[in-house]
Amino acid sequence: MNTKMAPMGSYFWIGANVSIVAANSAPVVKIFDPNDSTSGFANDKFEIKYALFDDGQDLGDRSGTGPFPGDLNAELYYYPDNGLKSVLDIRTFATMIVDERDADKSTTPAGTGDFTEGTGSSNVQIYTWDDPGQPLQAIGYAPITKALDGEFYIYIVADDRVNPAVFDVSSG
Repeated sequence: MNTKMAPMGSYFWIGANVSIVAANSAPVVKIFDPNDSTSGFANDKFEIKYALFDDGQDLGDRSGTGPFPGDLNAELYYYPDNGLKSVLDIRTFATMIVDERDADKSTTPAGTGDFTEGTGSSNVQIYTWDDPGQPLQAIGYAPITKALDGEFYIYIVADDRVNPAVFDVSSG
């Protein structure tokens, strides 16, 4: 039997190849207002207070750079009840108020810059829902002046394209 052996002092290591990848958590979303105590009549404008934050991507950033290339997509919607239980339901049945394109004033049509991402998970942002103008209505933004009379719940959806999309609905 002829066996070959490595010379003394020659050896190799067998081990796992481990790549360190930064963790990416899902975006944080929360609707603060309208809430159960909010009452009033919205005729031509209404303030929506929300939290929107993602530490991996920026809202509407289409540069494709950073640890998680891509962009943070987010939208506000309204619907007559709070019964929509998935992002697909919200995007199918609710009416869009605004999305991430509003954050970019360099697009055509130019966004207003009112819909923004906060700098932390508890940072409250304010979006004033009003009449966005004809060019933004043409891409799907709903003006408050054309919403039917009644009570509505506000939904926020965020999708960072890495984690499952998340949403929240107003309490009132």
